[in-house]
Amino acid sequence: MKIKIIFLVIVTAIFTANAQVNNKLCLEKISNVETLLNQNKHSEAQKIWLETNKNCANTTENFFLNGEKIYNFLIEASNDLPEKLLQIDGLIKLYDQYNIKFPENLNDNYVKKGLLLYENKIGTNDQTFSVFDTAFKRNNSNFRNPNALYYYFELCIDQYKQGKNGLTTDDLYDKKTVLEQNISSLKKEKQEFILTLENKQKSETLSNADFILLKNAKDIVLQLQNVSEGYKSLIEPYITCDNFISYSKNKFEVNKNNVFWLEYVSNTLFTKGCVSDKIFSKIVSKWDDLNSTAKSKYYLGYNSVVNNQTEQAEIFFNEAANLSNENSEKAKTYYTIATIVYGIKDNVKANQYIQKALEVDPSYAKAYLFLAQLYENSINECANTDFERKAMYWLIAATVTKAGEVDKRFEESSKLQTKDYLTKTPTKTEIAKSGKSGKKITIGCWINQTIEVPKS
Repeated sequence: MKIKIIFLVIVTAIFTANAQVNNKLCLEKISNVETLLNQNKHSEAQKIWLETNKNCANTTENFFLNGEKIYNFLIEASNDLPEKLLQIDGLIKLYDQYNIKFPENLNDNYVKKGLLLYENKIGTNDQTFSVFDTAFKRNNSNFRNPNALYYYFELCIDQYKQGKNGLTTDDLYDKKTVLEQNISSLKKEKQEFILTLENKQKSETLSNADFILLKNAKDIVLQLQNVSEGYKSLIEPYITCDNFISYSKNKFEVNKNNVFWLEYVSNTLFTKGCVSDKIFSKIVSKWDDLNSTAKSKYYLGYNSVVNNQTEQAEIFFNEAANLSNENSEKAKTYYTIATIVYGIKDNVKANQYIQKALEVDPSYAKAYLFLAQLYENSINECANTDFERKAMYWLIAATVTKAGEVDKRFEESSKLQTKDYLTKTPTKTEIAKSGKSGKKITIGCWINQTIEVPKS
């Protein structure tokens, strides 16, 4: 019995000693990988990394991060396609192993693996979707890589079209909301960073590193804008009023305190023209309660118009204009009051708001065009004689011309309209007979404008 115990002690000591020796060798190899990596000797570093990964169990997360750096460098440096694909395959396996050994890691390995599969056309769309979907479900708030954001939603649409994974239109709407929120969050973060560096640049010269960071941040903001635009094209064919109203009703309770969701749904219902259902009013009102904005007030105003609540509509639209920080948006809102709330049924009120629009934004061409329309509709009301009625077309033509002058996009159309209106003005014979050649005519009423008659 004593002999057996002594034997076990000796064997245990030998194993312990060997383990200590192996552990020491592994630590040396891990250190060598880091040294070679710092010396930009990536191929040599990879050989030791692979050997260490195969034989050593005590590797750390940093060891895998170094391996990732090695593979990424060799992929980028490779001019040979088979070699490049070999390195990509190695990196994919590294991510799989990394996730198994450190399941709570924050390295976005699923996202990175999905990008490798998608961009290098490796595997099937189903496989790539599964990888991205795993990343999304594990931590959707951290799913923020611009390319991954687009590829994943594109694959979601593809899966839906093929009837796979049980995806419904509600699932598409939900995913888009979360992904758009991630885009908004990252975009805001980058814009704040850009502003910080640009303010710094006003007082000192930026370092090369800062210049690179500034450029990268601007590139990411542009990418994110493109992703949002891409989303619109992808989802457009799958949004109908029936589907989206149903989705809005189904998801309201669970999202009624989610400001981003309320805003997203309000925007979609409005832009798709799905505003007649009571859910639009319900969602916009809740959004406005939680976070009043120019847009939420604008939608409440529009909803009041739909429900023939003219006075309430005017109040909401004015609140929208007051909350807006951009003159162009203020002008648009005042123009909306003039055209939609009052239109040609109340020329006085409509004119008041057109003048407000032009006061905050003199380049708002549509306001001039609508003002010309108001003038034309008021010819019989505000002119006292046939000559004055014809003379008003000089005023109308000048107003339309102004639209083309302030906004070149309206230049051609305003020229055509002006030409048409001028055919309706008094002839030289009529001017001579009137005795008003070279004189001024005052048009009263609500118009209160002076027209100078050309010399005959």
